[in-house]
Amino acid sequence: MTNNDYGEGLSVKADKILDIDEARSLYGRGLFLDLSAGIIPEDFNKKLKVLLSPHRQINQGSRVNIRYGLREAEAMLSLGENWRVNLSDDLLGSLKREFGEKRVKIDYI
Repeated sequence: MTNNDYGEGLSVKADKILDIDEARSLYGRGLFLDLSAGIIPEDFNKKLKVLLSPHRQINQGSRVNIRYGLREAEAMLSLGENWRVNLSDDLLGSLKREFGEKRVKIDYI
């Protein structure tokens, strides 16, 4: 930020401008799907595969992590490198519609 020589106020100079998808990919550590204290539907694997497949970026995208647990135990599962994804608005929206708004999160650096 610097003083604006052409008028009142401040001016900002950016070295790089990112859209929201690029910022998520650059600064997001991963996608977290929280299924703790929940019941996993019988067709969970199929639904997740259908939702993730169009957004896959093998070895380049963000890692997908699934937290599952009950009162007695809890586990964090990370999908393999072949299931890394682009953290697009479309993907996040479809996961939130399917599993719930509060169960889908991005962890940032």
